[in-house]
Amino acid sequence: MRNRTRSRAVVVVAVVVACLLVDVVGAAGATTRAGSSSHPAQVHRVAPHRRAGVHFAPPALAKGKPKAPLPARSRAISRERAKTATVTVPMRVTPGTARTVTRGLQALFQPGPGGNEAGCAVGVGSPASTVGQDDYLEQLVDVSYQSSVSCDASVAFEAEAFLIDRSPDFNGQIFDGNDISDGTLISADGDTSTGTFNSGVRFYDGARAVESAVEVAAVLTDGSVWGDCATDGTVEVLLCDGVGTDTLDVVYGSGAFDSGLTAACRDFAIPGNPEQARLNSHDSDGVPFSTTIMNGVPEVEDQLVSFRQGLCTLTGPAADFARQRGLALWNAAVTAAKKGEANGDDRPLYWARLGMSLALTQWLPSFTPDTAAAQQQLELASRGMLSANFTSSGPRVLISGFDPFGLDLGCNGGGSDIMNANPSGQSVLRLDGTSTLAGPNGVVTAEVHAVIFPVRYSDFDSGLVENFFRPYLDPASGQLVNLITTVSQGGDSIFDLEFYNGRNRDATGTGDNVCETTTGTPAHPEEPPGLAPGPQFTESTLPVDAIASANPGIAMVHYPVMEIRHQAQGDSGPVSSDTPTVAATAVEGSGGGFLSNEIAYRVTRLRDELNSPVLTGHIHTPFTTSVDPALAQEFENILASAAQAPPPVRVRVSTDRSIYYVFNPLPAGAPPALNPNAIPIPSCTSCPVYTITGPPNTEVKWSTSINGIETGEIDADYGQHTDANGNLTVKNFIVKLKSTERGTWVRQVRLGNVIATVTFQVF
Repeated sequence: MRNRTRSRAVVVVAVVVACLLVDVVGAAGATTRAGSSSHPAQVHRVAPHRRAGVHFAPPALAKGKPKAPLPARSRAISRERAKTATVTVPMRVTPGTARTVTRGLQALFQPGPGGNEAGCAVGVGSPASTVGQDDYLEQLVDVSYQSSVSCDASVAFEAEAFLIDRSPDFNGQIFDGNDISDGTLISADGDTSTGTFNSGVRFYDGARAVESAVEVAAVLTDGSVWGDCATDGTVEVLLCDGVGTDTLDVVYGSGAFDSGLTAACRDFAIPGNPEQARLNSHDSDGVPFSTTIMNGVPEVEDQLVSFRQGLCTLTGPAADFARQRGLALWNAAVTAAKKGEANGDDRPLYWARLGMSLALTQWLPSFTPDTAAAQQQLELASRGMLSANFTSSGPRVLISGFDPFGLDLGCNGGGSDIMNANPSGQSVLRLDGTSTLAGPNGVVTAEVHAVIFPVRYSDFDSGLVENFFRPYLDPASGQLVNLITTVSQGGDSIFDLEFYNGRNRDATGTGDNVCETTTGTPAHPEEPPGLAPGPQFTESTLPVDAIASANPGIAMVHYPVMEIRHQAQGDSGPVSSDTPTVAATAVEGSGGGFLSNEIAYRVTRLRDELNSPVLTGHIHTPFTTSVDPALAQEFENILASAAQAPPPVRVRVSTDRSIYYVFNPLPAGAPPALNPNAIPIPSCTSCPVYTITGPPNTEVKWSTSINGIETGEIDADYGQHTDANGNLTVKNFIVKLKSTERGTWVRQVRLGNVIATVTFQVF
């Protein structure tokens, strides 16, 4: 880990000389130019001449010479912007990123003709800069500059170094020509003027290029007049006012230098969405909470700093750049977690990604940006979703966690601490790319890849879950895994192995990380937009009993759900049930009604759609919002148990046909072709034949609904059990069919806490 300190950089710069030459008045009164004709009086790269209206105080002259009045300052550089551009902020000088810029200049000193000379030697130092980061991990710069002036006894002078902004225009702002910092004022009593400019890019988009300059106001006291404002070309004459008189105002400049700041490319006035805006939240000392967190893992923090600077140097589309930097961020976070840095904290990854995302939101390049594509690539890559490539022929395990949430009371309902961690993210991050798992029964060989999902409804609505998991569930993809475990932060003191997953959202009053809320309530749960068809409840196929047995006191199976039952006398309110009831509407799965339940439902629904053999299910960690390495190790024990245990036996039920008929007469409008198949019920030759498989020697209970309404047969016990092989065949077992019972039948069997259903039509 690196020690990061705050300091102000003061850099001594090279001092060089230029020459102010005088014209000497001869006996006949003729005036002769002493300077070279190649350097006539002129003004370079400045705005039209204007007087600043600020006067030097007359200096005390050496050798008892009388005081002479000095001219009004006539600098051509505007001072109005100077003080507003200079912002003093704490500097974080980071070894390896500090940059000092210096360049030596040379100039000439040429005496006047005839042996009489009066003049000044003027040095303009090139600016020197040190670049670091402020508390927001944004660039700031310390620029130091210096000039020297030495005049003979015939000249009274005052001088001042200053700094000119030479940055290119950006975002409607014009910087070139701004006087951004003044140095000390010197006169005949001193010969050096110094100054320091300190500014951060969050406050000022200029200072990317700067020019060191000095203004000298000089008066000849021996009756001579000034000749040329001479220079050898290594410094520039920015102003020369008063040639041919005894009073001269001259400005020399060093030329433009790169201060070391990257080019301006972001509009810091854009706050971003509510999640990005939390980057501005800070403690009482003004230090952002995000920076405090990221300081714990410097490798991750550096990725954010590098991303911001790299973004401002792009000259073309950013999607590839964002993908590469996202992968680098993920790898840095995983490596740090494996080393145990900051106890495997998951938060630096989250805040660094958010900082990168905000930088893209604020990005204003000179070309049409591909911001949406870049944001998508950054998200996928920095969440591990572009690097989860399985190569082994052995057991393959895919795990997912979540970002921190509950970061502020106004957005997340039950949460109120921006420093929150998420134990699910911490638990999975350290296991990405591992090939072994340490479990309660020893080391288990398995190739493991991990990803972390956002806590945002919109990402789920867009199909992120299905798009990511599909290849790992599809037997034809080549990336089929053996085990998928989704993980989230829970509310209990132990790990809950959630068994049932509900289709709908209720999540009353709970906002996601961008403060979006669901319209669902317990009485009226919301089906997620765009969700493909599926049952109201799906189930885990993880070996939950084996996991719980191998981790006593650490993990337990959790079955209860919340549902709305549809009965003949009307719907029930939301009620709790140990297992889902036939034809009920899901309010909450075993793991609730927020995104943790939803990711489990989406994965298990897709598993069943693809008829995938992958063992899938959801685990809730114990409740904590802090970083807990012991909890992460317990999760590894649970995962090892899941990978090591044999697959559980699933409960299944099927019928011999999908359509059955009651006796004549057929219902009005029924196709004539159905008549030959209409067999009177008393013979029951048309009754269903049920085939049930499940755990051996297990009691079977029955429930039935017709057209979505419970019939009253709920967990009916007819004394039936599966045999020693887990099989049961039931013939001629049906509620007596009547003409009023035509429609869609759903029959549910329950073996212990596990259910299965079969649907058929009765005409």
